[in-house]
Amino acid sequence: DSIELSPFWRELTTKSARVLETTAADGMQTSSLTKNLQSMRRPSRLSSHSDLEAVQIAVRRVSRSSLSDKQTCNARTLYGRIPIQPHGHFRILWDAVGIMLILVDAIMIPLTFAWSLETDNTAGGTFLATLSRLSLMFWFLDIPLNCVTARYVRGNLVIAFPQIIYNYMTGWFWFDIIIITMDVLLITNPELQSPALKSARGLRAIRGLRLARLLKANKISHILEEATAAAGRQWLLLLGALVKTAVIALVATHWMACAWFFIGISTSGDSWLVVTNALNVGWASQYLHTISWVIAPPSPPPIRPGSTGEVFFHIMLVLFVWAVVGGSIGSMTGTLAELRAINSEATQKRREVRAYLYSQATPIELSSRIMRFVDCTLRQKDTRIAVDLSLISPSLQSELHVSQRGHIFTGHPLFELVANLYPAAFASLCGAFQKRVCDKGESVFEEGNFSTVMYFTAVGGKFVLRSTSGKELKFKDSRWFNELGLFTEGSIHDASLWAATFSDIFTLSGQELGNCVEDMAACAGLMCEYAKEFIAQISRAGRQTSEVQEQCCWIACQQNRYYVSENPDPDLDIARIDIQLESFPKDVRYKNLPEFIRHAIAGELDDQEILSETLQTLLVELNPQIGTHIIFSQRAERDRSESSCLSILSLVANQFEQFRSPQLTPRLTEDQWHELQDIVAWIQPDEEDVHAVLVLLAIFLLDKSRRLVGQLPEHVQKEGAVLYLLDCVRHVVPSASTLSDRCLELVKRTLHLHEKFNFAQFLQGENTPANVLKLKNYVGTDIHLFKFYVFFLLGFMSGLGAGAGSKFMDSKNASPVILGCRTLQCLMHSTPQAIYWSFIVGKAARNGLSSATATDLVLNRFACLGRVQDKAGFDALRAAWGMVGLHRRNALTRHFLADGINQRAFLFKFLPDCISNARANRVVKLPSFLEALVEVTESLESFGDSHAATSKLIQVDLSDFADFIKVVQNRYIFQSCISRCQFRFIGANMYIDMSHSNWSRCNEAESDMANLAHSVKDVLYKIDGIETAVLKDIEVKAPTAFQDDSLSL
Repeated sequence: DSIELSPFWRELTTKSARVLETTAADGMQTSSLTKNLQSMRRPSRLSSHSDLEAVQIAVRRVSRSSLSDKQTCNARTLYGRIPIQPHGHFRILWDAVGIMLILVDAIMIPLTFAWSLETDNTAGGTFLATLSRLSLMFWFLDIPLNCVTARYVRGNLVIAFPQIIYNYMTGWFWFDIIIITMDVLLITNPELQSPALKSARGLRAIRGLRLARLLKANKISHILEEATAAAGRQWLLLLGALVKTAVIALVATHWMACAWFFIGISTSGDSWLVVTNALNVGWASQYLHTISWVIAPPSPPPIRPGSTGEVFFHIMLVLFVWAVVGGSIGSMTGTLAELRAINSEATQKRREVRAYLYSQATPIELSSRIMRFVDCTLRQKDTRIAVDLSLISPSLQSELHVSQRGHIFTGHPLFELVANLYPAAFASLCGAFQKRVCDKGESVFEEGNFSTVMYFTAVGGKFVLRSTSGKELKFKDSRWFNELGLFTEGSIHDASLWAATFSDIFTLSGQELGNCVEDMAACAGLMCEYAKEFIAQISRAGRQTSEVQEQCCWIACQQNRYYVSENPDPDLDIARIDIQLESFPKDVRYKNLPEFIRHAIAGELDDQEILSETLQTLLVELNPQIGTHIIFSQRAERDRSESSCLSILSLVANQFEQFRSPQLTPRLTEDQWHELQDIVAWIQPDEEDVHAVLVLLAIFLLDKSRRLVGQLPEHVQKEGAVLYLLDCVRHVVPSASTLSDRCLELVKRTLHLHEKFNFAQFLQGENTPANVLKLKNYVGTDIHLFKFYVFFLLGFMSGLGAGAGSKFMDSKNASPVILGCRTLQCLMHSTPQAIYWSFIVGKAARNGLSSATATDLVLNRFACLGRVQDKAGFDALRAAWGMVGLHRRNALTRHFLADGINQRAFLFKFLPDCISNARANRVVKLPSFLEALVEVTESLESFGDSHAATSKLIQVDLSDFADFIKVVQNRYIFQSCISRCQFRFIGANMYIDMSHSNWSRCNEAESDMANLAHSVKDVLYKIDGIETAVLKDIEVKAPTAFQDDSLSL
């Protein structure tokens, strides 16, 4: 069976495409695709722009390791290393140095204040001076670093520079400036270093203001504590708490000792220093003496009874010792209690599980396995502690998901691309994955089972994969399985997977993935484009094994235009590509293309292999090694282009067997060949025309390359890509430089003409006489341009099947092409209506069908649209037509006979796909489709009137309707689907969106109510049949405009 997108993804594809088309129609495009994608990245469930930026940083952190060197360089260019993260390694190290300097100040400043230590020429003075200068340099550099360090504001990480600077300016900036200014004055001002001021208490007080930096110690200490806690080690938390408590106690003791000495030296008369004879020893001994006094105050203290200040301070010392010792003990006790609570919680859970197993009389072997699994679960950091997520903002939850799981999913090329382009969507995606813990030996999925989710194995776990052949593969890295289940209704596992140890598995459904991206149109477009290409690659491979799916996902990602835009290949840069004609070896017999054409037209070259090799040499775009098509990985397009060129040469040289050599049955007949020769004779191409058409056919399909078109300006449409190459990047198409100015202009006008008129739509009856009028108006009186265009069409259609000749133009396919070209020959002297309907009538006549009535004309056009080419198919079409009521048939007749010139007409794009899907779907069938088509035309008429459409011809995109017809599985849902559709204009085109109301019910099971509604419909059909029998003569008459005596077919 063919692999199809699930209804959900079909709906999402349409929704995202419409949003992007609306954006483009409103002129909101930017100068490049990347900028356009950037502009459409919306936060989606994040509370602010700063939240989105924080998620971007988190995504970068986990995905950078999986990026290539070039991608990493691009990521750094886009985001850079600035602003500095407050919890980054550099900032933590810098803050640790700051804490050390603050502690040094906390020790040295009280010492210099109490003992009047100076920065003189002594060893101690030099040390103090050096320390002061190092501290000054550090805090001076800290100011600009604070200006580029991200900050938390109300729990949100702010990384926008204006906000960072504003918060710093309104916070610590002025404090830092004042303190540094005083430091600079103390170090550099000679007057402040004079002996007269060295002992001044005012100067000491100024130096003491530097202790205000202790206010910053709490902030820096908090950051370091968080970094320690992030390591997740209990002993680190305990050690950190103990060190912090000890440092605070020692610094406080040091301050009290300095203060006690300062009181002693400042007290007049006999202070405690005099009483204890401490004035006669060095300052180091004095310091130890004061420290011992503070730690263990003597009792009774040697203080003079009249020294009230010393007595009072002594009392404060005793209270201080009690407070410090008690606070330290309490802090350490609280830390130990917290750790004990964590361990006791785990123990309690184990006890509860064991009690439950005992109460259920669980066997010992099973009980042992369960307890081992419980122990493994409790050991995991992310499952041991339950967290109330309502305490965490959505943005922080997103960052948490990315940091925990992002490195697992960025191994997949699609998710890595989403992480680089849309961090917010990737963060939501990380949260959407469902985690599952597997026991040792537990099966993840079994071969042959049906699944609708994608599996990811977590890094660190050990798994065993057993293929169909019985081969086992053991691995412990992150891998993914069953990606096909994301985008389809489900798939069958081709292998079995089980856990070899306690391991984690993540699963994701297609619905959950779509919910993550549906609010971001550009990201949804990326996903949908990838999904379609991935399924196409799987279909081409013909297998759905895990290996095939992994290979196809890489190919689909590399083919994605978003990936191409984000990862341009420097070797494919059109500014650097330089294909010189002289760089290719020339056949010694033919020096240039005109000379080769001359000999080919004369019929001197009948060897197809020589023809092919010569074309590959002279038309460098076709070279199979280094030609333009090969450079942009377009081998299939190169083969078609070469086939078109070979077919043109066979046509002008009248080489019948050469032309049809690659064909199978039914091969082109001699009569058809003679008709083709008649068309060539009418064109009368000269050597320059052949030269121009060969160049045009060689370069025409270059617009299929996404890597090429993606480098062109956005205003260049896909059809205008080749024109842009000819005008601005001609070195990519060097064969164009061999054309004369007249031929080059002819090629350009032909490309413009091809944009105006779609010959393939004309052959299918998909367009209208109004399109023929556009062709006629553009051609005007330039018969040579028109003949060259027909000449180009012959070559282009002949090469569609590739091959060394024309594989496509066999007897079956050549008939409509010949008829279409013969009909267009009358463009200059016939009306558009006559040309259009003569083609429909002529095609019907070749199939033995009548065109006498309006119904015949409509059915003949419908047969073209439905690609009906035999009598059995036409009989089934006529039978379906007969099952439709008269007034509905009349409505369809009016629609299919409208010319878009005198009457309003709707050009239904993808109508052939709708008909084909309706015939293939047993629920829909042609009669129900015709009924629905009537509702579409009636709705379009009223919608067009309400929007006052000025043009008589309105293009209507039915692609979404065609997809819906293909998958709908409920008759009533289909019969009533038009009432739930949405009609909208985007630019000059109209679109029919099936809406969520239809897509969500396309797989709805048949119910009694639905069957009743269908029965009512059947009754209405029978009433219509009776009405038809009574009013059988009242039908829309056939138009006479197609009858033209000047036409000879």
